[in-house]
Amino acid sequence: MTSKIDIDYLIEITKTAGKIALDNRDNIVINKKLDGSPVSNADIEISNFLHKSLIEKYPDIKILCEENILSFENRKDEKYLWIIDPIDGTKDYIKGLSEWTINIALVENDEVIVGVVSAPFYDSIYYALKDEGAFLIQDGVKKQIFCNKKSTKKTILISNFHNDLEVATFTKNLRKKYEVKEVAMSSSLKMCKIADGSADIHIKFNSIQQWDISACHIILTESGGKLVSLKTQKSISYNNEALKIDPFIAISDDFNWLEYMPQDIK
Repeated sequence: MTSKIDIDYLIEITKTAGKIALDNRDNIVINKKLDGSPVSNADIEISNFLHKSLIEKYPDIKILCEENILSFENRKDEKYLWIIDPIDGTKDYIKGLSEWTINIALVENDEVIVGVVSAPFYDSIYYALKDEGAFLIQDGVKKQIFCNKKSTKKTILISNFHNDLEVATFTKNLRKKYEVKEVAMSSSLKMCKIADGSADIHIKFNSIQQWDISACHIILTESGGKLVSLKTQKSISYNNEALKIDPFIAISDDFNWLEYMPQDIK
């Protein structure tokens, strides 16, 4: 299926979506969703644009989107499904910060086979196709990216907004063996930074939505990393009935992360 996907088209529409977001930064209108989380006018405009663009190019593939949720009944029998997040990191975007992204993923059955993550503020686009490697386009220059392997130092990426005691305990345990650097970061950039070798670990002890990590999941795995459920120790799957996914860990190499888990979670 990946041979039928025009990756250049996906890159171009994420670029356009990024321009929409940047153009709206001085004219942000904020509303609240039913769950109380913020949504901006840019979220809605980008959602509409990506829906239109994907349907025009791939009319037979349905779309699951944060701002336009497709019921499980209407997607459960689909072999292929787009999963998109118009702005991942809306809180950062609203606050005028830089670490927000635009995410597009294509799922085959329950596995991501294509992922594009655009970070417009940094003029960066990460992308990957199954079995074809992961790439970064930075300031117009394309290069293949790889995880950092077997380092005695570990850079762990923590959230700007959602850290908890378990993350602190995991990090404390990690320091017993490694020199550890903590870096706060938002959105899918955390997994992308592991993919490009800039960091090593991100761990999430609470659940997030499928659209938050589907695109960056394949970017990480195609660069040599792993993203696995803390519950099952297996790769995260998608297009499930539950929109939320298991707590997870994203890592750059095969180190024994279970050794550093808080005792009450092991």
